[in-house]
Order: sequence, then structure tokens, then C-alpha cells
Amino acid sequence: SVEKEKGIIKQEIMMYEDNPEWQAYINILKLLYSNHPVHIDIAGTVESIREIDKEKLATCYRTFYSPKNMIVFLIGDIDRFKAIDVIEGTITNDFKKRDTSIERIVHEDLDPIVKEINRESFSIASPIFYMGIKCHHDSEIESDILKKEIFIDIFLNSMLGKGSNLYNDLYEEGMIGKNFGYDYNYGPAYGHIIIGGESEKPEETYELLKNAFVEFLEKNPKREDFDRIKKKLKGESLIYLNSLEYIANAYVSAYHKGIDFFNYFNELEKFDYETYASMQKNYRIEGKTALSVVYPNDGEVY
Repeated sequence: SVEKEKGIIKQEIMMYEDNPEWQAYINILKLLYSNHPVHIDIAGTVESIREIDKEKLATCYRTFYSPKNMIVFLIGDIDRFKAIDVIEGTITNDFKKRDTSIERIVHEDLDPIVKEINRESFSIASPIFYMGIKCHHDSEIESDILKKEIFIDIFLNSMLGKGSNLYNDLYEEGMIGKNFGYDYNYGPAYGHIIIGGESEKPEETYELLKNAFVEFLEKNPKREDFDRIKKKLKGESLIYLNSLEYIANAYVSAYHKGIDFFNYFNELEKFDYETYASMQKNYRIEGKTALSVVYPNDGEVY
């Protein structure tokens, strides 16, 4: 029943609310975005779950569960024609005839960050921090989107890869731990870099990272670093292609972003040092950074 499922979802939401890493992550999105729905927890809230009824579920089902809103990606040692026949055979005529047109209204969040720092406390041993950098997309052309992704991949590897001076300095000084990492994520009308992990001095680490980014962007990139990291990305891409599951997930994810997953490799091959240097020269983070921190319960929280 609907009420039973609402109870299950409520318990799941409460589990996420008790997860310090998830709360730190959601909070950094809330700091970066004011309008774009990416900052809204996909599970909703306990309050929003209360508003769900059978009629609303039916409306959502009829609207979003339609052939126009789905993608099937097949990969592996299979007969694609037989597989498609099986899929076709499981779909009802009612579903095939469903022709729902969905108007997606997504406002690009061009506003500055909402707030720079958010602090919370949980029953944890070490503080957790996430630094966010807001990245606006200024083009919907596939090649431009992929160039920006490649630029940021090389840029983050140069600055924060385990072979970089900055990473080793922060690690040796105890500012970051072994779970330190970074990621670039983007989609329609949004984009952001998130960096973080455990740190005994999260706010000091954040200030060091912020200053290091500014200094790094002001320098001319080293060609040898560019060549090394580009080779690394090409090697990693080939290794990932050994996983059918990875290819399927990556292709579907890229499809929803309006790009062809396999074109990443073509753009990476063409991406040269001059393009990278020009993009680095024009890239800025001032006014686009934020920090989400979760301290142990005995820490000072504002």
C-alpha cells in the first residue's frame, strides 16, 4: 500500500539524515545552488513524503514512465535482435501507446553561492569536509562540454593528484587523510567540483586549497605535466573499457547530459597543450567556492 511504502521511505530518509558524509555532501550543494534542483535531496523530506497519495503516484507514473522518457542500452555477448524481441514482448500495448510530452523547466543557477561555510556536528571521530567550486556551463555544444570536462580532469590531476606537490604537502602535514578525493560533476545547467575527506583542520585546509587554486591558475602550466596527465587519462579510459558495467553506466549517464560517451576519447586525443593553457588562463574560482564541515559533537558549531 501507499502508506506502507511511505513508512519505508521515511525510514530511509532518516538513515541518510544520520549519515554525516551524506549530510556534508548535501550541504555543499545547498551552499552552491539556490535555484537549480540539483541541491534538493532526491529522496525528499519526511514532510514531503506525507503529501504523497495514490493519485499523485499515478500521475507521476503516467507522466514519466513512457517510451519517450526511457533509454535501453545493450552490451555484451548477446543477440541484440533477440534481446529487443524479449524486451518488446514484456511491454504492454498500453505502455507502447503512452505518448507523454514532458516540459522540463530547469533554471540555470547563475547566482553567486548561497553562503560560503556551513558547520554541523555528528557523533564522529574526525571532522569531514567538502569544498565545492561552482562551474557554470557556457555552451551546449557537445565538443565544448567535453573540452571543459577534459580541462578540469587534467587541471585537478595536476593540482591534487597523488603525485602533486600540493597533495603530498597536505598529507605530510596531516591536513588530509587517505580518503581525500575530488570529483567533477555536471548536467543540464549546472556543474561543480567537490573536494574533500577527513581533516583535523578542515577550515584551515579549505583556505590553503582556495589560495593554492588561485596561485596555480595564475601560473603557466608545465607542458611535461600536461603530457603526463593526458597519457594517464588515456590509459585509465582504456582500463575502464574492460568493464561492461562501467561502459553501460557511463553511456547512459552521458546520454542524459546530451553527449556521446565514446566521443570523450576522440576529444581527449585532439586536446592539446595550447588549448589547455588558454583555458587555464581564463579559469577563475573567486567567489565560487564554499565549505561544508561536519565536526565531532564536542567541536564548536555555529
